[in-house]
Amino acid sequence: IVLAVDLSASMLALDMSDPDGETVTRLDVVKRVIEDFVAKRKHDRIGLVGFSVNPYLLSALTLDKEHLRRNINRLKVGLTHQTGTNIGGALAEGINRVRQLDAETRIVILLTDGKDEPPPRHSPLVFAEGAKGDGIKIYTIAVGRSTRTRTYVFDHSNRDLLRHPDDSPVIQVHHYPVDKEVLRKIAETTGAQFFEAGDEIALREIYDEIDRLEKSDVEYDVNAL
Repeated sequence: IVLAVDLSASMLALDMSDPDGETVTRLDVVKRVIEDFVAKRKHDRIGLVGFSVNPYLLSALTLDKEHLRRNINRLKVGLTHQTGTNIGGALAEGINRVRQLDAETRIVILLTDGKDEPPPRHSPLVFAEGAKGDGIKIYTIAVGRSTRTRTYVFDHSNRDLLRHPDDSPVIQVHHYPVDKEVLRKIAETTGAQFFEAGDEIALREIYDEIDRLEKSDVEYDVNAL
């Protein structure tokens, strides 16, 4: 399994915060959920890719869940030095990581809250067709409760949150469109499913569903890997 996680600036949006709880970004929520998902998949080799305009391999496929946990914690907007979105680039990186594996199932789970920006040279569906030919499933997840939302602002000068003089983070309202149609087509092309999550509960249910759909009785010999 390769987990591909969007690190574009829109992942700083605050619309997945609990109205009666703490203020959290979309990425904060995603990190909590995928950390629990990884912990449950004890016998799967899992890789981690962060992406914006370019993909960034945080972890090659591994059975070392503590290593994965540490790298999930490293996920942050600005890690890839850009804040746009290139879904096809993320797919290409994930597909290449699982393509040559001798495994019963090979899966990419791509999570994003946006659409390709700037427009890519190739449609992400090109990569989906290639994955289909190789027998690779691509599950896609669109996260975010609203396309118009309060959000923290990314400061390109220090690759962190933009802050007021008192060090409190700047919050603005932005519109972040999501290309749900292309995400749906990617999943359907590869025989997988497209999901939408507006809050943490829904996102956890999605990863639980994928966990259920892709259960395997195969236990790998750690010494052989």
